Amino acid sequence: MIDLTGKVAIVTGSGRGIGKAIAEVLAEAGANVVVADIDLSSARGTAAEIEARYRRRTLPLALDVTDLRSAEQMVAEIGDHLGAVDILVNNAGVQSYVSFDDMSVEEWARVLQINLTGTFICCKAVRPVMCQQRSGRIINLSSMSARTGGQASPPNYTASKAGVMGLTKALARSLAQYNVTVNALAPGIIDTAMIGHWTSEQRMSWQNQIPLQRLGTARDVGNAVVFLASDLASYITGVVLDVNGGYVMS
Repeated sequence: MIDLTGKVAIVTGSGRGIGKAIAEVLAEAGANVVVADIDLSSARGTAAEIEARYRRRTLPLALDVTDLRSAEQMVAEIGDHLGAVDILVNNAGVQSYVSFDDMSVEEWARVLQINLTGTFICCKAVRPVMCQQRSGRIINLSSMSARTGGQASPPNYTASKAGVMGLTKALARSLAQYNVTVNALAPGIIDTAMIGHWTSEQRMSWQNQIPLQRLGTARDVGNAVVFLASDLASYITGVVLDVNGGYVMS
């Protein structure tokens, strides 16, 4: 059993999808959760569900991960309402459905700005707090596409998630002296709204390629986050943990 009672966890992009599941699993383990999302109404919805189901303290906040001032304001509000920041989960991100041939420079930059720069900005915002208290867990969401070259993902998304892997390792080295661990998850095909447009044939084709013979769930990702956020992972840093049912074995 993993017990995160009393810990304060930020989950970016947690108004829906994988982020919402991560927030729920953290709350189930005992953490108080900051539900941060660019859509404040969805953040409030997730927070209300967590409070009702798990009886944890929550703080729904509007967050633009591409704006350092927005991230710093988030950390300040957490300090006023919940205290220290123990866990940061950088989940917020966007997918792109434009091929390389059709991709504009603007579309390339949009995805990199949210997925990679957004992760950097949120890490930068929590760094002073975690270093001062000499403890913290940062978990960044990368992707299996960074391992494979993105069979089902365009180059801007794939490049952004590969960048998250490199950033994770660099921060793990620089923050280790403060007892702050930095790790990443590389989810495979996760059954969320992001693949809602897939046909049944597409879903079955991918499922048949996965050794565990099923698509992943958002809770599978949440469970891995809780492990990395716990004391069980206190000697693990700079790691990219694959959550893909065995599709990629690195």
